Amino acid sequence: PVLGPITLAPGESVPYTGSFIVPMDICDTTITNTVTARGFNSCNGSNVLSSATAVCPIVPVPKLTIVKRCPPNPVPPGGLLVYSGTVSNAGNVTLTNVTVVNDRPTNNTVVVTSTTLAPGQSLDFSGSYIAPYDCCGPCVDTLTARGYDKCGVTNTVATSSAACPRSTSPAIQVSRDCTAGPPMQGELTFFTGTVANTGNATLKNVTVTDDQ
Repeated sequence: PVLGPITLAPGESVPYTGSFIVPMDICDTTITNTVTARGFNSCNGSNVLSSATAVCPIVPVPKLTIVKRCPPNPVPPGGLLVYSGTVSNAGNVTLTNVTVVNDRPTNNTVVVTSTTLAPGQSLDFSGSYIAPYDCCGPCVDTLTARGYDKCGVTNTVATSSAACPRSTSPAIQVSRDCTAGPPMQGELTFFTGTVANTGNATLKNVTVTDDQ
């Protein structure tokens, strides 16, 4: 039902509106819609009928969304950073060959291999990498999801970046050794030693000084 029942006098017209849900997950670019009007003669009860058809354009909309979640606790450099995420089909057409890659530890590191997502469907995933020593944090990494609509018209891309917190414990250690034989007073004496980074963060501008 779109309109009525109503009464129409000779020559009278009445506008109407209607609506319907366009079917999802189809590759058609048009949809055919037919309306039918019926009426009955008020004098003798005979009926009349008329139909009208329109071919209206519709648009498949492929769309991906992706969310990245950091681990609950900060990760130290050199530790295993385990993240999670969700990739979803937010469009109205099935997406095939959906993949997710990360730019850490290297570009295009595969996180999710080829999969298929129907409209509204989502997939949870997780990944990990060794937190680098050259980043004090938070350090950003980016997930990229790609998929192809089943109609073969276009591909869709979505990205999600997150700066996961890091924890660092900087430390330095120095040692000093005397020469093998004791020097005589007035002689030049040499000493040796080692300076070491015993923490988990890169140290810059390291210097060693002596009190003599």
